[in-house]
Amino acid sequence: MREKGKGFFSTATKMTYGLTTTQSGYFEYGITDRLTFGASIDVNLEGGYATSGMGHVFMRKPLKWKRGKGIWAYQLGLGTRIDALGKHPFTKTSLHFGKGITWREKGGWVSVDAGIEWALGSANHVMKVDLTVGLNISPRSKAMLQVYTNVTQYEARITLAPSYIFTPKAKKISYVIGLEAPTSNRNDFGIKLGVWQKF
Repeated sequence: MREKGKGFFSTATKMTYGLTTTQSGYFEYGITDRLTFGASIDVNLEGGYATSGMGHVFMRKPLKWKRGKGIWAYQLGLGTRIDALGKHPFTKTSLHFGKGITWREKGGWVSVDAGIEWALGSANHVMKVDLTVGLNISPRSKAMLQVYTNVTQYEARITLAPSYIFTPKAKKISYVIGLEAPTSNRNDFGIKLGVWQKF
């Protein structure tokens, strides 16, 4: 959840072993302390041309559950996937959990996002479970490990994504460098460069 009047924006470029480039953007803003609005977009490029992509908008609200001593929230979204066969609208329902952690006197965080993208007009639903573990190495640097799981009627894919985040002194902008390593297709192995900004 974002505090009222506070926002977050990130953008990233991923370049894969299979010569595909993915441009992505993410935005969220606290409308109130109990309502966050956001949007995300991903575009895949091959040979300089957009071949596929997806985007969606969402709203997130907290739940009153106290299990795990963390924050629980639910999310509802609406979006569209685009590929060679056309546009495929979907709705998305998600459950989120996040909490702070401490390891060897260093602070960090862990979060789990579990959701389903319900395809409208077809049975091509997508189930996603994402795990993130982060650790504050110093006041200006963080290490993060993410595990993405995507399950469709055709395949199940797991992607490991370690990254390092550096924030210059007295700046609200952070720079991210990381790897994405799918367990199923080495052509999708990629290097990701990104920027985070709080406002």
